[in-house]
Amino acid sequence: MAGTPEEQSSSLRALLRTSRGGVRLAWDATPSGVVSMTMFTMFTSAFAPVAIWLTKTVVDRVADPGVTTAALVPGLLAVGIVAALNRVASLLLNNEAMNFIETLSQGATERFLAHAAIVDLATFEDPALLDRMDRAAEGMNYRPANLVMALVSVLASLVGLTGTAGVLLALDPILLLLAAISVLPVFFVQRVTNRWIYAMRFDLSEDLRERYYYRNLIVTAEASKEVRAANLGGLVVDRYRALHSAQRVKQRALYRRASRLAAAAGVLSGILTASGYILVASRGSGGGFTPGTMAAVIAAMALVSTTVSGLTASMANIDQHAVFLSDYFAFLAIEPKVVAPARPTALPPALIDGVEFDRVTFRYEGSAEPVLHDVSLHVKPGTMLALVGENGAGKTTMMKLLLRLYDTTEGAVRVGGVDVREVDPGELRSRIGVLFQDYVNYQLTVREAVALGRPERDIDDDVIWDALERARATHVVKGMRNGLDSRLGRWFTDGHEISGGQWQRLALARLIYRNADIWVLDEPTSALDPEAEAAIFGELREQLADRIGIVISHRFSTVRIADHIAVVDAGRVLEYGSHDDLVRAGGRYAGLFELQAAGYR
Repeated sequence: MAGTPEEQSSSLRALLRTSRGGVRLAWDATPSGVVSMTMFTMFTSAFAPVAIWLTKTVVDRVADPGVTTAALVPGLLAVGIVAALNRVASLLLNNEAMNFIETLSQGATERFLAHAAIVDLATFEDPALLDRMDRAAEGMNYRPANLVMALVSVLASLVGLTGTAGVLLALDPILLLLAAISVLPVFFVQRVTNRWIYAMRFDLSEDLRERYYYRNLIVTAEASKEVRAANLGGLVVDRYRALHSAQRVKQRALYRRASRLAAAAGVLSGILTASGYILVASRGSGGGFTPGTMAAVIAAMALVSTTVSGLTASMANIDQHAVFLSDYFAFLAIEPKVVAPARPTALPPALIDGVEFDRVTFRYEGSAEPVLHDVSLHVKPGTMLALVGENGAGKTTMMKLLLRLYDTTEGAVRVGGVDVREVDPGELRSRIGVLFQDYVNYQLTVREAVALGRPERDIDDDVIWDALERARATHVVKGMRNGLDSRLGRWFTDGHEISGGQWQRLALARLIYRNADIWVLDEPTSALDPEAEAAIFGELREQLADRIGIVISHRFSTVRIADHIAVVDAGRVLEYGSHDDLVRAGGRYAGLFELQAAGYR
């Protein structure tokens, strides 16, 4: 594990870089906490050598046959005061440490979540980046604080070690050398073991994510009902157990190897420590030390050994936490590729030019084949476009490009005549309302769940009720005990579990509440019965007014009311026109329509 000089230098630079990042993170979260932690830790370390010297003085005075009790009082009082101050500083340090860990944990977690909220969507679709994110999230609630505390401990140990080493050096330099050397094997073992643990964790990243996936299949409400209905519980648990067992085999092998190395280091360290005590005994029996000096030597040597051991442990902790936190800071360093231009163009108040896909080609990063090929479409305000086609044809990808969750590979997407790449993504998305097929069931109150459609707006209950009315969801809310204050879902106390169709109506109310210029509905009524679907789409069509509507659906009862229909197949627009025009053309759309209509005859 020693590595080449270049590798060691690179490792040291990475360690210093991560340590600096940890200190900056702590200072940003709680500068007063950093100062207090450092101050109290320094005090407790500085008291030890002072106590040793005072003890030496008192013992030598006690050994003097002519000493009086009154003469011993000042020295004993000084020892007591130092002990009391040390006890107070230790208690304050413990209290400050708990507060420091909590505060820094909060800061580190909030920074992680804030960055996760702005990184590109592609980050959540890349297994390597997901592995890095998981490693970054692992221990972020305690590793930053422990790293900074270990750094402070190193500084404090150096302060205490300097004083104690000065005492020991003045008495016998060989003892200092033996005490220092005795802890080096332990430091080496700790450093090597940390590297082994991180390497194993890195290799197991995807296996751990898979294990968590199987765990979530059992414990999350979305998956648990299907797992139980299909009697998959035993299979899922068996797969979880198999992954866990394989991981434990690797972990046990690593810890056995580390234990053998630690045992050898412990034996060597013990031999060196014993040599020091033998030297002390030989000097004391020969009259070379006074009783006070003898006590001071033994105490100082033990303290040096303990302090150096603590120092090496702190350095090993720095190494361990820095290795894992390197992924945390590497994740924070991921720069979003979809960013606002330096001088963004504002969208016009009225999107007269509508939405245009101009010869758009798109491929996902790392993919050889494009998902979209030379797609051109134009939707004017006051009209509704329906996208139909098989799953994977590229329909939802088009909406992701419209929202600028990705940038086109070739061509341009324009809103109101402006290329979306020239617009601030926040402004662009504020003009669009989306109801995805896999919409989120927010376990909040009804009022909060609907108001999330436009969170920056002051909540007006009349507007909330209007949105619920237009989504045909008022009966859902009126059937609950607390009306708009009723909690949705079963995650929290007094929650109301509702049907899939009712969840979808509330999601639709959230879209209506948003009151955006562009409405995007991806299979928006899949959980509703045909009658409810027909009623809702009739109203949506009326409410469209001067808005732009884009609907993705497999139900032809839905898409036939659209002004224009685009048939998307393998990333290309094969056909375009109204329902009647496409049926008369007898092409792909007509075939799909006839196939679905046959099921109702």
